[in-house]
Amino acid sequence: MLKSFSDKFADFATGFYDWGAGFTGKLSNFFRLARLSSWSLKHLSKPAGLVGIESFVAISLVVYFFFLLLPQAEAPRVYDRNEMNIYLFTYLSDHPYTHQDLIATFGNWKARLAGPMITGWMYDVSYNTFSKMLALKLVDTDKFVFGGYFARVPVVVFGFYHALWLLLLFVVLILHRRDALLIILGVSGGLIYNFTMPAGQWFYPWDMPALFFFTWACLLCDQRRFFPLLVVVWLGSLFKETILCCTLLVLLSEHWPWKKRIAGFAATVVACFLTRKLLMAGYGVKTMFFALNNSGNIPELAHKTWSLLVLNIHRLFSLNLNQVLFANAGALLIMMLIPWRSRRDVVFKILAVVFIIGQFLCGSIIEFRIWYEILPLGWMVISETISNRYRMVWDRQVAPDTLPPHPVANDRTTRVLKGSYWLMMSVWLGLALALFFITR
Repeated sequence: MLKSFSDKFADFATGFYDWGAGFTGKLSNFFRLARLSSWSLKHLSKPAGLVGIESFVAISLVVYFFFLLLPQAEAPRVYDRNEMNIYLFTYLSDHPYTHQDLIATFGNWKARLAGPMITGWMYDVSYNTFSKMLALKLVDTDKFVFGGYFARVPVVVFGFYHALWLLLLFVVLILHRRDALLIILGVSGGLIYNFTMPAGQWFYPWDMPALFFFTWACLLCDQRRFFPLLVVVWLGSLFKETILCCTLLVLLSEHWPWKKRIAGFAATVVACFLTRKLLMAGYGVKTMFFALNNSGNIPELAHKTWSLLVLNIHRLFSLNLNQVLFANAGALLIMMLIPWRSRRDVVFKILAVVFIIGQFLCGSIIEFRIWYEILPLGWMVISETISNRYRMVWDRQVAPDTLPPHPVANDRTTRVLKGSYWLMMSVWLGLALALFFITR
């Protein structure tokens, strides 16, 4: 009896599978999925099914990120009474959430105008739209006014703005990377820590755009697209000056002649300065071009930079939960432990090192938002390291325990690259330890 039942179930399962396969084939032909798959393999170097999985995961994480952000825009926040997030989001709006005590602490951040310009416009459009709806009695007045709907307008717009930049980031990763799924998951993990109390929970209108433009610049450099790279770096620098670090991709990359690299580097820097100056003049902002420690002159800048460097060095060697070593879901540390193997790796690592030095000199390293920009780059380096080491396992079905050493592990050039990298890292670590003990 059991054998008969098993045979019947097997026949039923086989028939169901055949029916499902036939139905799926008809759907594929109806929606022309075969052409889509062919296009995906040709232009994205990955099957359409994988693109679909990446897209669904990306959208899900963006929606999740949106709802996580809503409490961060409350004015003031319930748990710490802080108002900085929503103040910076609306201060260029016609209906700003103003607080005079915050204006004095804003300082050189006023030069970062592109983000607040967009958020101010978005808030004004939302505010005016719902004001008209209330005036025309298209909504329940008691529900939306007495219930504090206007207090929630910036909350919704705040979440939408940041989530939209995250969606754009995921889109460019899907379009440019075969390993986008791993990077998307890594980026999402790196963003989560900023929602914890030790990290400060700061969400400013230039952080997510900077994350997007920094990553896009790295992807364009990989594709050897010179002029789009210049445009992306220039646009990103209007949101946050740290994007100018990406001019190193233009200057150090070997894809183009030296004259072209130098000309592109100089043109991007000049365009950044001129555009920022025009925006500052248009809004009547009188401050330094860049937000360097809220300083008004060079001596003050030098003093504040030294003090902040010493403080950050002590934070580096502290044993607190908000350790910088946990930044970017650990990708920051892991990326720096992976040595460079090629000229491309050297360029990306120099870019990361310059960015890190800048944060130690001009930022608070326990504010995890400042590490956003190199978050995708870190996971790109990790993903490439994993795929290079285990490509033989995946492509040739070789057991991991029998995997031979890397084919170029004994190459002299590779040994020189690895040795120079670890020499550089040892020097930086030695300097940091010396400064830590000197300033104790």
